[in-house]
Amino acid sequence: MKTARKYYPPNLIPDDFNKIKPYLEELVKTPLESLAQVDSWIDQCSELNAILSEYSNRLYVKKSCNTEDKVVEDAYMHFVEHVEQNTKPLFNEMEKKFVEALNRLQNPTSNLTLIKKKWEVSIKLYSEKNLPLEVDETNLINEYDKICGAFTATYKGKTYTLQQLQPFMEDNNRAVRKEVWELAEKIRLEKTQETEAVFDKLVNLREQMAKNSKCSNYRDYVWQEMERFDYTPENCLEFAESIEAVCTPYIKKLNEEHKKKLGVDKLKPWDMAVDPDASTPLKPFDPKNIPLFIKKTGEVFKKIAPPLSALYTTLEKQNNLDLDSRMAKQPGGYQVSLDECGEPFIFMNAAGVQRDVETLLHESGHAFHTLVTPLSIPIFLRHAPMEFCEVASMSMELLGADYLDVFYTADEVKRAKKKLLEGIIRFFPRMAMIDYFQHWIYTHPGHTEAERLKEWQSIWLRFVGTDVDWSGYEKNRDAYWHRVLHLFHVPFYYVEYGMAQIGALQVWLNYKKDKVKAIDAYLKGLSFGGTKALPELFKEAGLKFDFSKKMLEELIGKVWEELEGLR
Repeated sequence: MKTARKYYPPNLIPDDFNKIKPYLEELVKTPLESLAQVDSWIDQCSELNAILSEYSNRLYVKKSCNTEDKVVEDAYMHFVEHVEQNTKPLFNEMEKKFVEALNRLQNPTSNLTLIKKKWEVSIKLYSEKNLPLEVDETNLINEYDKICGAFTATYKGKTYTLQQLQPFMEDNNRAVRKEVWELAEKIRLEKTQETEAVFDKLVNLREQMAKNSKCSNYRDYVWQEMERFDYTPENCLEFAESIEAVCTPYIKKLNEEHKKKLGVDKLKPWDMAVDPDASTPLKPFDPKNIPLFIKKTGEVFKKIAPPLSALYTTLEKQNNLDLDSRMAKQPGGYQVSLDECGEPFIFMNAAGVQRDVETLLHESGHAFHTLVTPLSIPIFLRHAPMEFCEVASMSMELLGADYLDVFYTADEVKRAKKKLLEGIIRFFPRMAMIDYFQHWIYTHPGHTEAERLKEWQSIWLRFVGTDVDWSGYEKNRDAYWHRVLHLFHVPFYYVEYGMAQIGALQVWLNYKKDKVKAIDAYLKGLSFGGTKALPELFKEAGLKFDFSKKMLEELIGKVWEELEGLR
């Protein structure tokens, strides 16, 4: 619920830098001679940042919902280039002022100390040379989104987005699956050179940003920018090795079982989404009836726990949902926080498949995180590290799996749950593959497209293997990474999913032991926002921040046991 502004006019709309410049300059001049003054000053900074953040996020949402709306695109880019970028030199001065004050003053609160730790990194990385490069980066990302947003295919006289084609990939007729898969892949492949060119520009630009901030490479730059204080790049590479050792044997078993049930000599890419145990694909809802989809998902939360049901009801009332798939809409799904009013917004592309149910459960978890985090926490600490934010979301997929009877028959619930659990095992190597690829890309400045392709092929063989036959479609396999928007939008934001899945599986196991206690701990952990370090947030939620091989073996073993019970 939006609260009245304490420091700034209620009609202040930050669509022009000159409207907010006087407030920023005043904050730079304000004396910070006591902790009381610092607290009041941080409160003012937080409110102004929330105003800017919400305005930016609302524009981003509008741009996502219609990539062909030039007016919205221009407004968003105007904000990025002429408002946001102009604030950064003044914010840098404010950060320096704050850090200097805390170095003088004694016994600051833990919140102030944590902000200081974050801003010291921001000050270290700041370079005015990077400001125009950040605008260029946003323009390139926007170019990628427009390319992907324009992907459409005509099948049997009807035009679909590529997301809307997904139900055909679950059809039991192999010829249909192949035909639709080839249709979608042909469209993607036609744009490969364009997306590759965009990516080349992004890589070069990011390497320059790292140099401007005096970092040896972009990985070192982004590690600090993302405030990864609790683990190292080497830890991530070790995590990938553990995944390769633990998950690969299970996936080979899954693939062999899948192949036998389908009765085929070789698995092809269009065979992987179909359920070989059923004559028809799972159809949880009609994609033309999104209100019913929303209502039924609410019934799932009602069954999981009353506190979650209450939060979801709030979400429904706020009407901050755009869930259907349509032309010119950006692919994918996300939840974004509207930081001034404290409301979440959920964006996705529903096509009437089981993955849509999992996606809404997932994004609702992010929304719950937004809803239970007090607006009284300064915006600089309101958002938890993404490694924990994804625990909030992934946990909901797992907890919801036992209550899908609102969509399905008892047998179909088992099928959906089996698909989810198998998907978790399969997910880890895919995550490791993308993360490992990023490490190589950004620690090999100046690499060529040919060198990048060779490395991708090597990583694919290592983490995916040869169980699925891509013969005749090698170019599609080699361009597979182009559809992973994280590589374009937010480099190095991928390993978080793996770490969070470790946490989500622990929430799931805790829930099996004591439902009330598990949900209470889950919500308690979320309520701290980002006011605690990553390991402490996991602890508050009743979890361990541990992505060792031993932990992975234990959790994947539990998933496998659950799968065995569904066979």
